[in-house]
Parts: sequence; structure tokens; C-alpha cells
Amino acid sequence: MNKMKPKLQTVLNCGVIIIAILFLFQIKSKGQNYLMEDQTGGFHAGVQISYNSFENYYAVLPGYTFKGKLTLGFDIGKTKDLVNRINSTVFRPNASYLILKQSDEGLPISFDLNVGYQYNYVTQIEFNARSVQFGAGIYHEINPIENVKIVPAVFFEGNKPTAGPNPQFLQTVSLSYGTQVSLTWNNYYITPKYILNEGISTISVKLGLLFSSKYTTSKEDIDED
Repeated sequence: MNKMKPKLQTVLNCGVIIIAILFLFQIKSKGQNYLMEDQTGGFHAGVQISYNSFENYYAVLPGYTFKGKLTLGFDIGKTKDLVNRINSTVFRPNASYLILKQSDEGLPISFDLNVGYQYNYVTQIEFNARSVQFGAGIYHEINPIENVKIVPAVFFEGNKPTAGPNPQFLQTVSLSYGTQVSLTWNNYYITPKYILNEGISTISVKLGLLFSSKYTTSKEDIDED
């Protein structure tokens, strides 16, 4: 029993760290449905780097979009606590659906709802924490030249722990707000993002490829097919 006490105490002491990991890095991939035309889809993959004054996060972001509206993804990443030197492995299945999709017929924005389930495993203390995440975003697509898109967006995201080191943490819900701008050129995209959560600012950058052969950058291209 005495051998277990230090480990248990370490877990409890790390409670705030675990919840911080769950809260600060709920900013994983959002669906790439807003970058695809209506009725098109395919595989996409990217990498994401996020940073704030407490932690770093690195991830790979594979996913698939159906008919330009529904995206299913699975994030795999690593967090690194810069203060306490604790690392966490992250697994996060997620989904995003465009309730509204911008169109040439007059709808000026796209609007999505997204959900995710995040699992964090902390190797140093053999402990895991889990949370449910939810959010929404508003996007507006601009086509300055052929094969190029600029898509600014605003969004909010929430995080509700479902497993952690202390029952009081399970009653906590964290909300974050942010803005991002996606730039695409042919099948390449880059998305810098700024997030504010509980007074903590996080910068994130995502780079990736849209692999679908059906991906187009204008409605005329779809009509030609």
C-alpha cells in the first residue's frame, strides 16, 4: 500500500494539469467539409501544431468528407506540458456536419456543428483522462483568383470531462472562442488559428492535403463534370 500512495498522490496533484490538457487542447481538427464543393468528397490529411505559454500540441489529422457536408476524422497527437514536463498521448475521433453550406445561389455563409471524444494517456503516471467536446463555426468563402480560396471563420468550442483524477473536475465545462483563416491552393491548404480559453491565448497552424479527385474550387468545374 505504501508503494501506491506516492503514485496516487502524483495522480491527484496532476489533476489540474490533466484538465488543462483537456481544456487548452480541445482545439483539434475541424472538418474540412467547408473547403469542399457541394456533392464532392474524399480523403484528406494534415498536421497541426498548437502552442501557448503552458503547453505544445502536435498531431496528425486524417479524415474523410462525404458529399461536401459530413466529415469524419481521427486525430492522433502528443501534448507536452512546458511547466511540469508531463507528456500526454491524444486520441480523438470527431465528426463535423455543415448545417448550412455557402452557395452561388445567395447563401453567404457556411455553418457547422462538430463533436469529438478525446482520450488522453499520461505515460509518466500511467493515467488517462477523457472528455466530450462540442462546437460550432461560421465560415465565409472568398475566391480571389482561380484555384484559390480564402475562408475566414469564427467559432466556439466546449469541453466536458467524463473521466479524471478528481470528481469535482467532472462537473466543469470549459468554453473557448476563436478565429481562423484557411487558404487553399488546388489541393493544398493552410489554416492559422487563434483561440482564447479562460484568458489563455493559443496559436495553432494546420497544413494539409485534400486527396479527393472530385475536389474542385468552383461551381463551374462541377457543372463541367
